[in-house]
Amino acid sequence: MFLTENSSRTAIIDAVDKLCGETEFIADGSKPYCLPTVRGKHGDLKLLAPNTLPSSSSHVML
Repeated sequence: MFLTENSSRTAIIDAVDKLCGETEFIADGSKPYCLPTVRGKHGDLKLLAPNTLPSSSSHVML
């Protein structure tokens, strides 16, 4: 399927709007993070929130 210049431009604008919106998406932009994150030492990298692993590991049954 070939896109016209106008529809290509619209698709790009929609993608940028999606990635710059309130919801933060994983690197490929396909879906939002499923675990809570915090900003890391480098602003463009996300880390799991410190309280995530202790609370999730308490539910693991060995």
